[in-house]
Amino acid sequence: MIKLKTKTEKKEAVKTASWLDEDLKYHDPATLRASAETLLEALYEASGVKRKARDKHLPQLEIVLLGLLKASQTEYQCMAVQLAAGCFSDLNHLSYRVTVKLILNPLTDLGLLIKHNGYFGGVTGSVSRFQLTDSMLKFLEDSTLNPKLIYSSRPKTLVKIKPPKTEPHEELFLTTEEEAEVLRLEDDLAAYNARLKDTFLDLCVSEEEEAQINRRMARKVKSTNEYRPSRLWLDKKYIYRVFNNNSLEQGGRHYGGWWQTVPSEWRPRIVIDEEPTVEIDYGQLHFRMLYRFEGSVRATTTSDLYQIDGIDPKHRDDNKSVYAAVLNTQSRNKMERLIVKNKRDGIWYTDGFPAGIHSATDLLKILEAQHPQIEKYFYSGIGLSLQNTDSKIMHKVIMKLLIEHDVVALPIHDSVIVQGKYKNLLKDIMEEVYVEVMGVKPTLKESNSMEDKHLSLMDFNEGFQARSKAFKGGSTGY
Repeated sequence: MIKLKTKTEKKEAVKTASWLDEDLKYHDPATLRASAETLLEALYEASGVKRKARDKHLPQLEIVLLGLLKASQTEYQCMAVQLAAGCFSDLNHLSYRVTVKLILNPLTDLGLLIKHNGYFGGVTGSVSRFQLTDSMLKFLEDSTLNPKLIYSSRPKTLVKIKPPKTEPHEELFLTTEEEAEVLRLEDDLAAYNARLKDTFLDLCVSEEEEAQINRRMARKVKSTNEYRPSRLWLDKKYIYRVFNNNSLEQGGRHYGGWWQTVPSEWRPRIVIDEEPTVEIDYGQLHFRMLYRFEGSVRATTTSDLYQIDGIDPKHRDDNKSVYAAVLNTQSRNKMERLIVKNKRDGIWYTDGFPAGIHSATDLLKILEAQHPQIEKYFYSGIGLSLQNTDSKIMHKVIMKLLIEHDVVALPIHDSVIVQGKYKNLLKDIMEEVYVEVMGVKPTLKESNSMEDKHLSLMDFNEGFQARSKAFKGGSTGY
Protein backbone atom coordinates (compact mmCIF):
# COMPACT_ATOMS: atom_id res chain seq x y z
CA MET A 1 0.00 0.00 0.00
CA ILE A 2 1.29 3.43 -0.93
CA LYS A 3 1.03 6.01 1.85
CA LEU A 4 -0.30 9.39 0.75
CA LYS A 5 2.06 11.84 2.41
CA THR A 6 1.74 15.08 0.45
CA LYS A 7 -1.09 17.22 -0.87
CA THR A 8 0.11 16.48 -4.38
CA GLU A 9 -0.18 12.74 -3.81
CA LYS A 10 -3.67 13.16 -2.36
CA LYS A 11 -4.76 15.16 -5.41
CA GLU A 12 -3.22 12.61 -7.74
CA ALA A 13 -4.94 9.82 -5.83
CA VAL A 14 -8.42 11.13 -6.60
CA LYS A 15 -7.48 11.90 -10.21
CA THR A 16 -6.10 8.43 -10.86
CA ALA A 17 -8.67 6.56 -8.77
CA SER A 18 -11.27 4.31 -10.32
CA TRP A 19 -14.80 5.43 -9.57
CA LEU A 20 -17.36 3.18 -7.95
CA ASP A 21 -19.57 2.07 -10.83
CA GLU A 22 -22.86 0.25 -10.28
CA ASP A 23 -22.82 -1.22 -13.79
CA LEU A 24 -19.87 -3.55 -13.09
CA LYS A 25 -20.33 -7.28 -13.64
CA TYR A 26 -18.06 -10.34 -13.42
CA HIS A 27 -17.66 -13.22 -15.86
CA ASP A 28 -17.51 -15.84 -13.07
CA PRO A 29 -20.44 -14.94 -10.79
CA ALA A 30 -19.99 -18.01 -8.56
CA THR A 31 -16.47 -16.98 -7.54
CA LEU A 32 -17.61 -13.40 -6.97
CA ARG A 33 -20.56 -14.53 -4.83
CA ALA A 34 -18.32 -16.78 -2.69
CA SER A 35 -15.92 -13.90 -1.98
CA ALA A 36 -18.79 -11.54 -1.20
CA GLU A 37 -20.38 -14.02 1.21
CA THR A 38 -17.12 -14.39 3.13
CA LEU A 39 -16.70 -10.65 3.41
CA LEU A 40 -20.35 -10.04 4.29
CA GLU A 41 -20.12 -12.21 7.39
CA ALA A 42 -17.19 -10.12 8.60
CA LEU A 43 -19.16 -6.93 7.93
CA TYR A 44 -22.20 -8.23 9.80
CA GLU A 45 -20.03 -9.02 12.80
CA ALA A 46 -18.25 -5.67 12.69
CA SER A 47 -21.40 -3.57 12.29
CA GLY A 48 -23.63 -5.57 14.60
CA VAL A 49 -26.43 -5.78 12.05
CA LYS A 50 -29.42 -7.66 13.38
CA ARG A 51 -31.46 -7.87 10.16
CA LYS A 52 -29.19 -9.85 7.87
CA ALA A 53 -30.92 -9.25 4.55
CA ARG A 54 -28.38 -11.16 2.47
CA ASP A 55 -30.45 -11.05 -0.73
CA LYS A 56 -30.35 -7.26 -0.57
CA HIS A 57 -26.83 -6.80 0.75
CA LEU A 58 -24.87 -9.31 -1.34
CA PRO A 59 -25.56 -7.75 -4.78
CA GLN A 60 -24.38 -4.35 -3.54
CA LEU A 61 -21.32 -5.83 -1.87
CA GLU A 62 -20.45 -7.60 -5.11
CA ILE A 63 -20.50 -4.28 -6.97
CA VAL A 64 -18.29 -2.65 -4.33
CA LEU A 65 -15.91 -5.64 -4.46
CA LEU A 66 -15.54 -5.24 -8.21
CA GLY A 67 -14.94 -1.53 -7.72
CA LEU A 68 -12.19 -2.30 -5.23
CA LEU A 69 -10.75 -4.91 -7.58
CA LYS A 70 -10.47 -2.25 -10.30
CA ALA A 71 -9.03 0.19 -7.78
CA SER A 72 -6.30 -2.31 -6.92
CA GLN A 73 -4.99 -1.82 -10.46
CA THR A 74 -4.56 1.96 -10.16
CA GLU A 75 -1.38 3.73 -9.11
CA TYR A 76 -2.52 4.65 -5.60
CA GLN A 77 -5.00 1.78 -5.27
CA CYS A 78 -7.88 4.12 -4.51
CA MET A 79 -11.60 4.01 -5.29
CA ALA A 80 -13.39 7.35 -5.58
CA VAL A 81 -16.91 7.69 -4.17
CA GLN A 82 -19.23 10.67 -3.80
CA LEU A 83 -20.59 10.03 -0.32
CA ALA A 84 -23.43 12.54 -0.12
CA ALA A 85 -26.71 10.65 0.29
CA GLY A 86 -28.21 12.61 -2.62
CA CYS A 87 -25.60 11.17 -4.99
CA PHE A 88 -27.26 7.77 -4.62
CA SER A 89 -30.77 8.97 -5.50
CA ASP A 90 -30.33 8.35 -9.24
CA LEU A 91 -28.68 4.94 -8.84
CA ASN A 92 -30.51 1.71 -9.55
CA HIS A 93 -28.39 -0.90 -7.76
CA LEU A 94 -26.62 0.92 -4.92
CA SER A 95 -28.22 2.59 -1.91
CA TYR A 96 -26.59 4.99 0.53
CA ARG A 97 -27.58 2.99 3.59
CA VAL A 98 -26.13 -0.29 2.36
CA THR A 99 -23.14 0.96 0.33
CA VAL A 100 -21.87 3.51 2.83
CA LYS A 101 -23.29 2.50 6.21
CA LEU A 102 -23.08 -1.28 5.90
CA ILE A 103 -20.11 -1.75 3.54
CA LEU A 104 -17.65 1.14 3.19
CA ASN A 105 -17.70 2.38 6.78
CA PRO A 106 -17.28 -1.10 8.36
CA LEU A 107 -14.54 -1.97 5.84
CA THR A 108 -12.76 1.14 7.06
CA ASP A 109 -13.34 0.21 10.71
CA LEU A 110 -11.90 -3.25 10.03
CA GLY A 111 -8.72 -1.73 8.61
CA LEU A 112 -9.38 -3.02 5.11
CA LEU A 113 -9.77 0.50 3.72
CA ILE A 114 -8.42 3.93 4.59
CA LYS A 115 -10.79 6.81 3.98
CA HIS A 116 -9.39 10.08 2.66
CA ASN A 117 -12.01 12.79 2.99
CA GLY A 118 -13.60 14.72 0.15
CA TYR A 119 -11.52 16.72 -2.29
CA PHE A 120 -12.75 19.57 -4.44
CA GLY A 121 -9.80 20.59 -6.60
CA GLY A 122 -10.73 20.09 -10.23
CA VAL A 123 -13.40 17.48 -9.58
CA THR A 124 -17.11 18.25 -9.52
CA GLY A 125 -18.51 17.81 -6.04
CA SER A 126 -16.89 16.41 -2.93
CA VAL A 127 -15.19 13.11 -3.66
CA SER A 128 -13.76 10.78 -1.05
CA ARG A 129 -11.13 8.16 -1.74
CA PHE A 130 -11.08 4.74 -0.16
CA GLN A 131 -7.58 3.35 -0.35
CA LEU A 132 -7.06 -0.38 -0.17
CA THR A 133 -4.81 -1.52 2.67
CA ASP A 134 -2.48 -4.50 2.47
CA SER A 135 -5.16 -6.57 4.21
CA MET A 136 -7.74 -5.72 1.54
CA LEU A 137 -5.24 -6.42 -1.22
CA LYS A 138 -4.44 -9.78 0.39
CA PHE A 139 -8.16 -10.63 0.56
CA LEU A 140 -8.57 -9.87 -3.15
CA GLU A 141 -5.50 -11.93 -4.01
CA ASP A 142 -6.78 -14.91 -2.02
CA SER A 143 -10.23 -14.59 -3.62
CA THR A 144 -8.72 -15.40 -7.06
CA LEU A 145 -10.90 -12.66 -8.57
CA ASN A 146 -9.35 -11.55 -11.86
CA PRO A 147 -9.65 -7.85 -12.78
CA LYS A 148 -9.42 -8.83 -16.44
CA LEU A 149 -12.79 -10.58 -16.14
CA ILE A 150 -14.71 -7.48 -15.04
CA TYR A 151 -17.13 -6.06 -17.58
CA SER A 152 -19.81 -3.38 -17.58
CA SER A 153 -23.49 -3.89 -18.26
CA ARG A 154 -25.29 -1.66 -20.71
CA PRO A 155 -26.14 1.75 -19.16
CA LYS A 156 -29.74 2.42 -18.22
CA THR A 157 -29.57 6.08 -19.27
CA LEU A 158 -28.64 6.40 -22.93
CA VAL A 159 -29.39 10.10 -23.41
CA LYS A 160 -28.08 12.43 -20.70
CA ILE A 161 -29.09 16.08 -20.70
CA LYS A 162 -26.92 18.04 -18.28
CA PRO A 163 -27.91 21.39 -16.73
CA PRO A 164 -25.75 24.51 -17.14
CA LYS A 165 -22.65 24.50 -14.94
CA THR A 166 -23.61 27.95 -13.68
CA GLU A 167 -27.16 26.81 -12.81
CA PRO A 168 -26.80 23.14 -11.77
CA HIS A 169 -30.35 23.01 -10.36
CA GLU A 170 -32.09 24.53 -13.37
CA GLU A 171 -35.18 22.48 -14.21
CA LEU A 172 -35.22 20.60 -17.51
CA PHE A 173 -38.15 21.25 -19.83
CA LEU A 174 -38.58 19.45 -23.13
CA THR A 175 -41.24 20.07 -25.74
CA THR A 176 -43.33 17.19 -27.08
CA GLU A 177 -41.14 17.12 -30.18
CA GLU A 178 -37.97 17.02 -28.09
CA GLU A 179 -39.31 14.19 -25.94
CA ALA A 180 -40.04 12.22 -29.13
CA GLU A 181 -36.50 12.92 -30.35
CA VAL A 182 -35.02 11.63 -27.08
CA LEU A 183 -37.04 8.41 -27.43
CA ARG A 184 -35.82 7.99 -31.02
CA LEU A 185 -32.20 8.45 -29.95
CA GLU A 186 -32.64 6.00 -27.09
CA ASP A 187 -34.02 3.39 -29.50
CA ASP A 188 -31.04 3.93 -31.80
CA LEU A 189 -28.51 3.64 -29.01
CA ALA A 190 -30.22 0.57 -27.56
CA ALA A 191 -29.96 -1.12 -30.97
CA TYR A 192 -26.34 -0.04 -31.35
CA ASN A 193 -25.36 -1.29 -27.88
CA ALA A 194 -27.20 -4.56 -28.49
CA ARG A 195 -24.98 -5.08 -31.53
CA LEU A 196 -21.90 -4.17 -29.49
CA LYS A 197 -22.89 -6.88 -27.03
CA ASP A 198 -22.15 -9.47 -29.72
CA THR A 199 -18.91 -7.83 -30.84
CA PHE A 200 -15.46 -8.47 -29.36
CA LEU A 201 -13.47 -5.27 -28.97
CA ASP A 202 -9.89 -5.22 -27.76
CA LEU A 203 -6.42 -3.82 -28.23
CA CYS A 204 -3.63 -5.73 -29.97
CA VAL A 205 -0.63 -4.91 -27.76
CA SER A 206 1.93 -6.74 -25.70
CA GLU A 207 1.59 -6.76 -21.92
CA GLU A 208 4.49 -4.30 -21.64
CA GLU A 209 2.87 -1.99 -24.20
CA GLU A 210 -0.38 -2.16 -22.25
CA ALA A 211 1.51 -1.14 -19.10
CA GLN A 212 3.15 1.67 -21.09
CA ILE A 213 -0.26 2.96 -22.19
CA ASN A 214 -1.51 2.86 -18.59
CA ARG A 215 1.50 4.87 -17.41
CA ARG A 216 0.94 7.39 -20.17
CA MET A 217 -2.75 7.78 -19.31
CA ALA A 218 -1.95 8.18 -15.60
CA ARG A 219 0.56 10.96 -16.35
CA LYS A 220 -2.01 12.68 -18.53
CA VAL A 221 -4.73 12.66 -15.91
CA LYS A 222 -2.36 14.03 -13.27
CA SER A 223 -1.53 17.04 -15.45
CA THR A 224 -5.09 18.17 -16.05
CA ASN A 225 -8.15 19.05 -14.00
CA GLU A 226 -10.40 17.30 -16.50
CA TYR A 227 -11.93 13.99 -15.47
CA ARG A 228 -10.58 11.25 -17.68
CA PRO A 229 -9.68 7.57 -17.19
CA SER A 230 -6.22 7.02 -15.69
CA ARG A 231 -5.72 3.67 -17.44
CA LEU A 232 -7.28 1.34 -19.98
CA TRP A 233 -10.64 0.18 -18.69
CA LEU A 234 -11.49 -2.32 -21.41
CA ASP A 235 -14.73 -3.19 -19.61
CA LYS A 236 -16.19 0.14 -20.80
CA LYS A 237 -17.90 -1.04 -23.96
CA TYR A 238 -21.24 0.71 -24.37
CA ILE A 239 -22.02 4.26 -25.44
CA TYR A 240 -24.48 7.00 -24.60
CA ARG A 241 -24.94 10.62 -25.65
CA VAL A 242 -24.45 13.70 -23.49
CA PHE A 243 -26.18 17.00 -24.19
CA ASN A 244 -25.42 20.23 -22.35
CA ASN A 245 -27.20 23.24 -20.87
CA ASN A 246 -30.57 21.45 -20.74
CA SER A 247 -30.72 21.60 -24.53
CA LEU A 248 -30.76 19.07 -27.35
CA GLU A 249 -28.97 21.72 -29.44
CA GLN A 250 -25.87 21.85 -27.24
CA GLY A 251 -23.32 19.04 -27.22
CA GLY A 252 -24.72 15.58 -27.85
CA ARG A 253 -21.53 13.65 -28.50
CA HIS A 254 -21.15 9.91 -27.93
CA TYR A 255 -19.28 8.83 -24.81
CA GLY A 256 -18.60 5.70 -22.81
CA GLY A 257 -16.46 3.54 -25.10
CA TRP A 258 -12.93 2.68 -23.93
CA TRP A 259 -11.59 3.18 -27.47
CA GLN A 260 -12.30 6.90 -27.10
CA THR A 261 -9.75 7.16 -24.27
CA VAL A 262 -6.85 5.30 -25.90
CA PRO A 263 -3.95 7.66 -26.82
CA SER A 264 -4.28 8.36 -30.54
CA GLU A 265 -0.99 6.71 -31.52
CA TRP A 266 -2.27 3.41 -30.13
CA ARG A 267 -5.68 3.46 -31.79
CA PRO A 268 -4.40 1.60 -34.89
CA ARG A 269 -3.99 -1.41 -32.59
CA ILE A 270 -7.73 -1.64 -31.92
CA VAL A 271 -9.26 -4.87 -33.21
CA ILE A 272 -12.93 -5.69 -33.82
CA ASP A 273 -13.71 -9.40 -33.61
CA GLU A 274 -9.92 -9.94 -33.71
CA GLU A 275 -9.62 -8.25 -37.11
CA PRO A 276 -7.49 -5.14 -37.77
CA THR A 277 -9.25 -1.82 -38.13
CA VAL A 278 -8.99 1.50 -39.93
CA GLU A 279 -9.84 4.99 -38.63
CA ILE A 280 -11.21 7.74 -40.87
CA ASP A 281 -11.71 11.27 -39.55
CA TYR A 282 -13.25 14.49 -40.75
CA GLY A 283 -10.24 16.80 -41.10
CA GLN A 284 -10.40 20.03 -39.05
CA LEU A 285 -14.14 19.53 -38.75
CA HIS A 286 -15.22 22.56 -36.72
CA PHE A 287 -13.17 25.06 -38.69
CA ARG A 288 -14.52 23.66 -41.96
CA MET A 289 -18.05 24.01 -40.58
CA LEU A 290 -17.39 27.67 -39.75
CA TYR A 291 -15.97 28.35 -43.20
CA ARG A 292 -19.07 26.69 -44.65
CA PHE A 293 -21.25 29.07 -42.62
CA GLU A 294 -19.33 31.92 -44.26
CA GLY A 295 -19.68 30.44 -47.75
CA SER A 296 -15.91 30.22 -48.08
CA VAL A 297 -14.00 27.86 -50.38
CA ARG A 298 -11.79 27.05 -47.40
CA ALA A 299 -14.60 24.76 -46.23
CA THR A 300 -13.39 22.22 -48.78
CA THR A 301 -9.71 23.10 -49.11
CA THR A 302 -7.21 20.26 -48.98
CA SER A 303 -4.79 22.32 -46.90
CA ASP A 304 -4.39 21.73 -43.15
CA LEU A 305 -6.28 24.50 -41.34
CA TYR A 306 -4.38 23.88 -38.10
CA GLN A 307 -0.94 24.35 -39.61
CA ILE A 308 0.12 27.99 -39.22
CA ASP A 309 2.30 29.83 -41.74
CA GLY A 310 5.76 30.40 -40.30
CA ILE A 311 5.32 28.02 -37.34
CA ASP A 312 7.24 24.76 -37.11
CA PRO A 313 4.90 21.83 -37.95
CA LYS A 314 5.90 20.17 -34.67
CA HIS A 315 3.55 22.63 -32.93
CA ARG A 316 0.58 21.61 -35.07
CA ASP A 317 -1.17 19.51 -32.38
CA ASP A 318 -0.79 22.28 -29.79
CA ASN A 319 -2.20 24.78 -32.27
CA LYS A 320 -5.15 22.44 -32.80
CA SER A 321 -5.82 22.26 -29.06
CA VAL A 322 -5.72 26.04 -28.73
CA TYR A 323 -8.05 26.48 -31.70
CA ALA A 324 -10.52 24.05 -30.10
CA ALA A 325 -10.38 26.03 -26.88
CA VAL A 326 -10.94 29.44 -28.50
CA LEU A 327 -14.29 28.18 -29.78
CA ASN A 328 -15.37 27.21 -26.28
CA THR A 329 -14.09 30.08 -24.13
CA GLN A 330 -16.11 33.23 -23.61
CA SER A 331 -13.34 35.83 -23.66
CA ARG A 332 -9.85 36.44 -24.95
CA ASN A 333 -8.54 37.12 -21.44
CA LYS A 334 -9.73 33.71 -20.25
CA MET A 335 -8.06 32.12 -23.26
CA GLU A 336 -4.75 33.81 -22.50
CA ARG A 337 -4.90 32.58 -18.91
CA LEU A 338 -5.69 29.06 -20.10
CA ILE A 339 -2.68 29.04 -22.43
CA VAL A 340 -0.39 30.21 -19.65
CA LYS A 341 -1.75 27.60 -17.25
CA ASN A 342 -1.59 24.69 -19.70
CA LYS A 343 1.92 25.64 -20.78
CA ARG A 344 3.01 25.81 -17.14
CA ASP A 345 1.37 22.44 -16.40
CA GLY A 346 3.14 20.78 -19.32
CA ILE A 347 -0.01 20.25 -21.42
CA TRP A 348 0.59 22.69 -24.31
CA TYR A 349 3.87 23.80 -25.90
CA THR A 350 5.99 21.73 -23.54
CA ASP A 351 9.15 22.72 -25.46
CA GLY A 352 8.26 26.40 -25.32
CA PHE A 353 6.27 28.68 -27.62
CA PRO A 354 7.10 28.56 -31.35
CA ALA A 355 10.10 30.62 -32.45
CA GLY A 356 9.42 34.34 -32.36
CA ILE A 357 6.43 34.04 -30.02
CA HIS A 358 7.01 35.16 -26.45
CA SER A 359 3.57 35.21 -24.81
CA ALA A 360 0.01 33.93 -24.97
CA THR A 361 -1.00 37.30 -26.42
CA ASP A 362 1.52 36.97 -29.25
CA LEU A 363 0.34 33.43 -29.95
CA LEU A 364 -3.34 34.38 -30.21
CA LYS A 365 -2.56 37.29 -32.54
CA ILE A 366 -0.85 34.91 -34.96
CA LEU A 367 -3.57 32.26 -34.71
CA GLU A 368 -6.28 34.87 -35.27
CA ALA A 369 -4.47 36.32 -38.28
CA GLN A 370 -4.45 32.90 -39.89
CA HIS A 371 -8.27 32.76 -40.02
CA PRO A 372 -9.70 36.29 -40.40
CA GLN A 373 -12.91 35.06 -42.07
CA ILE A 374 -14.00 33.08 -39.01
CA GLU A 375 -12.29 35.10 -36.27
CA LYS A 376 -15.68 36.46 -35.20
CA TYR A 377 -16.53 33.00 -33.84
CA PHE A 378 -13.49 32.95 -31.56
CA TYR A 379 -14.23 33.40 -27.83
CA SER A 380 -17.96 33.08 -28.59
CA GLY A 381 -18.61 29.74 -26.87
CA ILE A 382 -19.87 28.29 -30.16
CA GLY A 383 -18.06 25.02 -29.52
CA LEU A 384 -21.04 23.18 -28.01
CA SER A 385 -23.22 24.13 -30.97
CA LEU A 386 -20.60 22.78 -33.36
CA GLN A 387 -20.38 19.62 -31.27
CA ASN A 388 -24.12 19.26 -31.66
CA THR A 389 -23.79 19.30 -35.43
CA ASP A 390 -20.84 16.90 -35.50
CA SER A 391 -22.67 14.54 -33.11
CA LYS A 392 -25.65 14.45 -35.48
CA ILE A 393 -23.33 13.61 -38.35
CA MET A 394 -21.59 10.90 -36.34
CA HIS A 395 -24.89 9.41 -35.18
CA LYS A 396 -26.16 9.19 -38.73
CA VAL A 397 -22.92 7.53 -39.86
CA ILE A 398 -22.80 4.78 -37.23
CA MET A 399 -26.53 4.04 -37.47
CA LYS A 400 -26.47 3.91 -41.27
CA LEU A 401 -23.58 1.44 -41.13
CA LEU A 402 -25.41 -0.64 -38.54
CA ILE A 403 -28.90 -0.69 -40.03
CA GLU A 404 -28.07 -0.89 -43.73
CA HIS A 405 -24.88 -2.97 -43.60
CA ASP A 406 -24.74 -4.62 -40.14
CA VAL A 407 -21.31 -3.04 -39.63
CA VAL A 408 -20.12 -1.99 -36.16
CA ALA A 409 -18.50 1.45 -36.27
CA LEU A 410 -16.80 2.94 -33.22
CA PRO A 411 -17.29 6.74 -32.90
CA ILE A 412 -14.57 9.07 -31.59
CA HIS A 413 -16.21 12.53 -31.84
CA ASP A 414 -14.97 13.42 -35.36
CA SER A 415 -13.64 10.06 -36.51
CA VAL A 416 -14.88 6.50 -36.96
CA ILE A 417 -13.20 3.10 -36.60
CA VAL A 418 -14.32 0.01 -38.54
CA GLN A 419 -12.78 -3.28 -39.60
CA GLY A 420 -10.32 -2.62 -42.42
CA LYS A 421 -12.42 -4.50 -44.98
CA TYR A 422 -15.11 -1.81 -44.64
CA LYS A 423 -12.81 1.15 -45.27
CA ASN A 424 -14.29 2.20 -48.61
CA LEU A 425 -17.84 1.72 -47.37
CA LEU A 426 -17.07 3.93 -44.38
CA LYS A 427 -15.60 6.67 -46.58
CA ASP A 428 -18.66 6.63 -48.85
CA ILE A 429 -21.09 6.91 -45.95
CA MET A 430 -19.09 9.59 -44.13
CA GLU A 431 -19.10 11.66 -47.32
CA GLU A 432 -22.77 11.01 -48.02
CA VAL A 433 -23.90 12.04 -44.53
CA TYR A 434 -21.68 15.13 -44.44
CA VAL A 435 -23.04 16.36 -47.77
CA GLU A 436 -26.56 15.74 -46.49
CA VAL A 437 -25.95 17.87 -43.37
CA MET A 438 -23.45 20.51 -44.54
CA GLY A 439 -24.09 20.69 -48.29
CA VAL A 440 -20.43 20.26 -49.32
CA LYS A 441 -17.98 17.38 -49.48
CA PRO A 442 -15.79 16.77 -46.43
CA THR A 443 -12.04 16.37 -46.21
CA LEU A 444 -11.46 12.81 -45.00
CA LYS A 445 -8.22 11.60 -43.47
CA GLU A 446 -7.21 7.97 -43.05
CA SER A 447 -5.00 7.15 -40.06
CA ASN A 448 -2.15 4.69 -40.23
CA SER A 449 -3.27 1.07 -39.86
CA MET A 450 -1.72 -1.60 -37.68
CA GLU A 451 1.28 -3.40 -39.15
CA ASP A 452 0.83 -7.12 -39.78
CA LYS A 453 3.70 -7.96 -37.44
CA HIS A 454 1.62 -6.82 -34.47
CA LEU A 455 -1.24 -9.23 -35.09
CA SER A 456 0.59 -12.08 -33.35
CA LEU A 457 0.58 -10.11 -30.08
CA MET A 458 -3.00 -11.27 -29.55
CA ASP A 459 -1.69 -14.78 -28.96
CA PHE A 460 0.75 -13.80 -26.21
CA ASN A 461 -1.10 -11.21 -24.13
CA GLU A 462 -2.67 -13.12 -21.23
CA GLY A 463 -5.21 -10.37 -20.64
CA PHE A 464 -6.32 -10.43 -24.26
CA GLN A 465 -6.66 -14.20 -24.17
CA ALA A 466 -8.66 -14.10 -20.92
CA ARG A 467 -11.06 -11.52 -22.35
CA SER A 468 -11.39 -13.42 -25.63
CA LYS A 469 -12.15 -16.64 -23.76
CA ALA A 470 -14.74 -14.86 -21.60
CA PHE A 471 -16.42 -13.37 -24.68
CA LYS A 472 -16.51 -16.67 -26.56
CA GLY A 473 -17.87 -18.31 -23.41
CA GLY A 474 -20.93 -16.08 -23.50
CA SER A 475 -19.89 -13.05 -21.45
CA THR A 476 -21.68 -9.84 -22.46
CA GLY A 477 -18.47 -7.91 -21.86
CA TYR A 478 -15.61 -7.21 -24.28
